[in-house]
Amino acid sequence: MLSKLGPEWTVLHAVPVGSGSSDIDHVVIGPAGVFTINTKNHTGKISELS
Repeated sequence: MLSKLGPEWTVLHAVPVGSGSSDIDHVVIGPAGVFTINTKNHTGKISELS
């Protein structure tokens, strides 16, 4: 879904946080602001934003 955003958006993946192994799954930067997105994989579950 993030790949469908227009060229005015920048999407970063697996952005490191601190000195440990933590990261932000996705950071999305564009005209509407800066957003952080945490994603999870739950086998057998389908969820999509509309």
